[in-house]
Amino acid sequence: MSEIALLKRIFGWSKVLSGVSTDLELAEWLEEHQAPRTMADAVFRRAALPADLQFRTIPKASYHRNELLSQNAFERVLRIARTYARALAVFDDDEEASSFLSEPHPLLNDRPPAAVALSEPGFREVVGLLRRLELGLPV
Repeated sequence: MSEIALLKRIFGWSKVLSGVSTDLELAEWLEEHQAPRTMADAVFRRAALPADLQFRTIPKASYHRNELLSQNAFERVLRIARTYARALAVFDDDEEASSFLSEPHPLLNDRPPAAVALSEPGFREVVGLLRRLELGLPV
């Protein structure tokens, strides 16, 4: 299953992203559309992110004011969604994946992985940490 198909299944994005099955198609979709806030809500709900992490992803005023996400906001939501999906694959448990995202981690300077993953370099660092966990390497 492709990563996009997995995200659509986990977060219920199939209707909004119908016809999108690759990162290139997602990039093209983003050029023509704005993601509805409900896509972020699905991620926040499934990943059980605390409010402070939600509002670091999308500023509180923007969240309450806009029904559609800016491209930058959706990219941050997408990084959180991808991080959660990878954590779910590693832990095979919603609660453990959510805890991993929300709790400070010593290898991330005691910051929660969800907070680190908001930037692209931070996302890559968190993905690397999850890969090491998946391979059974010390972390």
